[in-house]
Amino acid sequence: MERTFRTIIYDAHTNHLNELETTKQLTKEIRKTEALIHFQRNESKLYPWVRGKEKELLMAKKQLLFLHNLEYHLGALLNIPEQYISWTPAERDRIMHAVTELADDLTHSIDYNPKKHASQLKNITDLFWDDNKEITTSEERHPSQFPPEFVVLYELITIYNLVDQFYKPSSVKLTPDAEK
Repeated sequence: MERTFRTIIYDAHTNHLNELETTKQLTKEIRKTEALIHFQRNESKLYPWVRGKEKELLMAKKQLLFLHNLEYHLGALLNIPEQYISWTPAERDRIMHAVTELADDLTHSIDYNPKKHASQLKNITDLFWDDNKEITTSEERHPSQFPPEFVVLYELITIYNLVDQFYKPSSVKLTPDAEK
């Protein structure tokens, strides 16, 4: 995720082949894991020792749904038409800092801090609205193509919201023996 954003924010005119290949690999791994979960779910109907794992299977499905959504939004970033991105170096660094924080939230889930996450989301959302005032005030009511800055910030905000949903306390929790 960080590499994809870094490429778009700092090296917009480079080839996205590496990122596309990484996304393809992620898709392949997701499909294999889905097949495994489907197999295990079918097995749970036959074998009683697998039957107690429904909560773990539900958690795995939730994680896969999150990965599907993440894959989709990263793919949308890679399909932005090559255009000049008008952000200042400070704005680029601010966005990259938010991406790095988000990646840390995903990598170190135990240290996830909802207040810090909400603060970063507000920071990026404020930048989104400040950066895109011309779209909402423009005479052209419905532009046919959004500027790349709009798309990048929109996708980042969406991914932030996905992570927030993923870590909500009401989400499915693993049983203590599943964490072993």
